[in-house]
This record gives sequence, C-alpha cells and structure tokens, in this order.
Amino acid sequence: MFDRLKWALKAMTITFPTSTTGWSLKLPNTVYDYSATVGDGRRSDIVMAPVRWIMRTLPEAPYTLAKVTPDGDEAVIEHPFLALLDTPNPFYDGHIMMMALAADLALTGNCYVQKLRSNGGEPVQLWWIPSYLITPRWPEHPTQEQVDDGSAFISHYDYQPGTATIKLEVDDVVHVREGLDPNNIRIGASPLTSLFREIFTDGEAANMTAALLKNMGVPGLIVTPKSEDNLPTQEDVSETKGFFSRAFSGDKRGEPLVLGAPTDVHQFGFNPQQLQLKELRRIPEERVSAVLGIPAIVAGLGAGLDRSTFANMAEAREMAYESNIIPTQRLFAAAFRRQLLRDFEDITLWKVGHDLTEVRVLQEDENKRAERLRMALSTGAITVAEYREGLGYVVDDTHDIYLRPMAVLEVPVGGLVAPPPVPLPPEEEEVEGVVDEEDDDVEIRSLQLKESLSLTAQQRRFILMMRRNEERLEAPFAARMEEIFDKLGDDARVAFDSVSPVLAGAGMGEVKQGEDDPALVRQMMTRLNITSFTADNVTPVYQAHYKLSAETVFGTVNEALDLEAFLDDPVAERIMQTGGKRVGLLDLTAKTQASMFRALSQGRAAGESTRELARRVQSQVSAGPWATVQQRATVIARTETKFATVTSSLEAYESSPVVRGIQLLDAQLGPTDDICEARNGRIVSIQEAQDAIAEEHPNGTLAVLPLT
Repeated sequence: MFDRLKWALKAMTITFPTSTTGWSLKLPNTVYDYSATVGDGRRSDIVMAPVRWIMRTLPEAPYTLAKVTPDGDEAVIEHPFLALLDTPNPFYDGHIMMMALAADLALTGNCYVQKLRSNGGEPVQLWWIPSYLITPRWPEHPTQEQVDDGSAFISHYDYQPGTATIKLEVDDVVHVREGLDPNNIRIGASPLTSLFREIFTDGEAANMTAALLKNMGVPGLIVTPKSEDNLPTQEDVSETKGFFSRAFSGDKRGEPLVLGAPTDVHQFGFNPQQLQLKELRRIPEERVSAVLGIPAIVAGLGAGLDRSTFANMAEAREMAYESNIIPTQRLFAAAFRRQLLRDFEDITLWKVGHDLTEVRVLQEDENKRAERLRMALSTGAITVAEYREGLGYVVDDTHDIYLRPMAVLEVPVGGLVAPPPVPLPPEEEEVEGVVDEEDDDVEIRSLQLKESLSLTAQQRRFILMMRRNEERLEAPFAARMEEIFDKLGDDARVAFDSVSPVLAGAGMGEVKQGEDDPALVRQMMTRLNITSFTADNVTPVYQAHYKLSAETVFGTVNEALDLEAFLDDPVAERIMQTGGKRVGLLDLTAKTQASMFRALSQGRAAGESTRELARRVQSQVSAGPWATVQQRATVIARTETKFATVTSSLEAYESSPVVRGIQLLDAQLGPTDDICEARNGRIVSIQEAQDAIAEEHPNGTLAVLPLT
C-alpha cells in the first residue's frame, strides 16, 4: 500500500508538459496539424472559460447513495463509499478531485482515478491521475483465457509519473469516458477534436492583435519625401527609421511629429478595424460553447454577452446544467457505481446519484412556487396544511382540509361522464334553453344548444348571450374589412395602371403568356407597399375591434355570471395588441401577389385589353382567395370576432378571484369536425384553453365556460 502511495505522491510533483507529444489528429481538407499546436486546449482561453465553469459547478451537487428495497429506495447517509468520495486522501478533498476530473473529461474525453487498497483489499484512498500520464493497454494477440476474463479488452493501465512505467491493474483504476472514441473504443472521445481549427484561429487572432499593439497599433508606415529633387541618402533613411522607432513606439505612441522637410507618411497595408478581429473571434467562441454545452454568456465569452443580458442569465445557467452538468454527473455516478461501489456492495441493489436540491440555479423561483402551491390548493390537489407548510407558515389540526371547487365534472379514465341533468326552471323550459324573452339586451332568435352536455340555465343563457354578442360585433367589423379590401383593390389598379404602358408597348398580342409577369407583379407590389398599407389601414381596425369585443365580453360576464371581472387598462391594452398581432394571419403580401399573378394569367389567356386587365386585377386583389370581397370580409370577421371573444373571456376569467378552471364547449351550434366534437366538455386550465383557441379553425365554434 505504501509503495503505491509513493507512486501517487510522485505523480503530484509532475508538472504539465509545455507540449502534448503524440497528439496528432489532422482535420479533413488540410495538411496542417492544428492539434499539434492546440494540444488538449488548456492553453486556450476560449476553451478554459467554459471548462473552468464546469470545474467550479460540477462538484456543487454531492453524491447520494440509495439501497433498493421492496418498499422503495432507501437513502443511505453514511457509507464508506460516500466517505471515500468526500475525502479521497489526506492531501485534498473530493471537491478538488472532482474539479480535476471534470477538466480532464471535458478536455480529453477521459479521466482516471487510482484506488489504493488496504491489506484487506478494500479501497481506502483515491488519487486523480492526469489523463496524459496513463494509457490503457491490451494484448496484441489475446488468448482464449484473456477473452473470457475480459483482459482482452483492457489488460492493464500503463502509468508514467516519471521516466518509469508502472503497471496498474484494471480493478485499481476508475476510468470515466465521454462516449467512445471510434479510433480506439477503449477510451473516450475528446469533445474538442472537431474544434482544433477554431481554437487555433482564435489563438492566431490573439497573436495578431498583440503584434499590432506592440508595433504602434498598426502594421507599419511608409515615409517618403514629397520631392525628387533632394532624395535622402541611405544614412538619412536609417536615421529616419531609427527616429520613428524611438519617438513613436512603446510608451511614446501618440507623441507629436514635426519634420523639417515636406514628407509623406503612409500607413502600410490596413488598419486593425479592417480586420474585424472582434467578429473573427466570435465564431470559435460559439463553436466551443456549442460543443461543450455551455452557453457563451454563462462562460463570460463575448459571443454570449453581445447577444444576451443578465436578465436571462438564470435561464442560460439552467440550460448549461441541463446540457452539460447533469449528464456529466450521471456519467460519473454510473462510473463510480460500477467501478468503485462494487468494492463494497452488490451494485445490483444500489443506486448512485447527485443531490440537486441545494443547487441554487435549479431552485424554483419563490413567486412561481407560491403560485404553483396556490393553484394546487384551489383545485383541491393539496390540503391547506400542505399549502401553509410549503410556504413556511405554522400548521395546526384545523388546516387538514381540502378546498374543492363545486362547479366541476367527474371525468373517469374511460371518458367524460356528465352529471345528472339539471332541469330548467318552468318559465324557461318552453324556450328550450333560451333566456327570458323580456330581456331587451339579448335578442335570441332560433339558437338552440345541443343536449350533449348538461348545463345550468345560467350557463345556457350566458352562451347564447355571447353568441348574440358575436353576431352584433361581426357585422360592423365585416363592413370595415370590406372597405379595406376594396381600397386594396383600388390601390392595386392604380399600381397596375402605372406599369400598364409596358404591356401596351409590347402590343399585348405579341408577348408570350406570363413571360414578363414576375417583373410586372414585382413593380406593382413595390408601389402598393403592403407593409405601410397594413399599418395604416388594417392594424388600427383590428385593434379597435378587439378592444370593443373585450368591453362587451367583460360586461356580459359580469352581468350573466356575476364574476366581478375588471377590465383595467393593462388587460385592455393586451387584448388590443393581440388583435394587432393577428393581422399577420391575413398574409396580405402573399395573397395579393398570388391574386395579381392569377389575374394577369387569366386576363392574358382571355386576350383582355389593359383596361379589362386592370378591372380584373382590382377585383381579384379585393377578393383574394375568396369568390367575392364580401365573402372574404365575412369569414375574417366571424373568425376574428370569435377569437377576440374567447380571448377576452379568458382574460375576464383570469382576472376573477373565484375562477378555478375552464370547460371547453364546442360542437354546440350546428355541425362541425371530429376534433371539435372530441374537445366538447373537456375541463382544462386557462393556459390549455389559450392553446386550444390558438389552433381554432376559421368559422370556429369554440366557447369557454368558467368553473368557479
């Protein structure tokens, strides 16, 4: 044991070599061996920045050990395995050892730990072995016995802490691999292998920057006399060169220059700004960050800081954990379980992991946690005691109760089962679910709801009120959209008239069909300027319509359901901006361009004159893909009004303190598709309801009821 301890101590005195011998991995399409210059990457700042972050972060979560029992996993707090990982030897602790192992694994794809055993054969110390000092070996011509006992794969490890080579048994080495190297499956693959050229490029850029700054910050100067009458001698040239070097290099850069004769001073080559060295160095940073799985902003690299802010640092660090730290921790846990824990236990009954509960970046935001607990309490998922305990409040026996909402449906695994029907009051049964005919604010005509779900009279009245509101909102909006599309057609005709001389000059009959259409359409689209047309004409109408829909919906919700929903300015602005974003779904650019091509093609085929072509362009641009402009405006008005109504309803429900969930109602008014039939009656959250309306098709029939 003590001899092995001497070997380990001797290894600690070995310093890292200035060059990595034997490291040669040439990249394709180049004869230059970048790997020989780069080495394992330890001398590159863009490599070590993320690697150092990994080294500091990986040991943050301590190892955990659990025993598998019939009653579940049983956590083990004290065990020789955990003690050995915490204090591997008398000279450094487990945190330091894990930092060294993490660096080796990230840079070379391999890391090694030597096990020193007691006289009884049990591991009592662990020592990190730098990966460049140890090499797995195997027999060149293995015997059958070696194949059977596994030594044909790796028979031993050669450890070279100095000039001598020490043979280490396989059972005395913990070898952690980053995948497998296809050129040698006994070792892991270095993640930096594909990055040698980028790392080399960054180093050369740094060298060039240093050289430029060292030499006055410019590549060089040319000094020439203005006149050929009095040319300088060689002695004058040498003296002038020395004068410039002494007077304007080093700390004297920027000193004033006074010459005794007319002289031209030219910069030779280019200035540093023309090199764009900053942008040149961004690419290697991005590649290294991508391969190591560490966002550039987390490592403090410029490629990340230029594009990010500290506002999203938490998300970036969480991403680094998900893409690098946690997978690497699993690698170490699996390796130590199989190669170290087996010296103490039967590993089939044990699990090794990491305790992430104290990792700050993975902890849930306190506000989000409180909101999650509140939602769980309001839906009856947890008791008041569990809610208060989760927030750190005092709990007593009076808190062992659930708060369950009353307006919910029982939904078994097999499907939706409606509760017993609630009969309508006698005065409303004859109206088949329609509200009181004396209500002047709501004029219900022949609307009837399907009996696929049992709804209360209040709920049926509310649904029909909302449908009537939609009809009232649709008509003026459709009229405004028709005016807008008519104006778009008029503008398209004006744009056509501006390019029609091209058609007239070609004689119409002499031009092949469609030969010059792309150029003509391109000119017309430029003159139309759809972006400006949308901003000036369409967006304001959409926003006004969504705001009016919100005001109508909030009023109806409070009147019919008494939810005390409040439409404040931020909510109204949010709904109005939703309408502005929905404008993009019109896709006026693509539809207008398609209409122009179609009109020109059809007009040419019919042999129409330029005047007839102008009328066709005007008509088809107004109607778009629909048969008439009226149909286009009607479909858009119906679809957007439904979306505005449901969106406003969800905002109203979210602002109410008593709403706990949403019931989707679909396929209630007339025939529809299977998807709408399937979601009819589903109980969802507000977020799920928002996702459902985002996928609603034109002429949708979705409605949402609050569960209070």
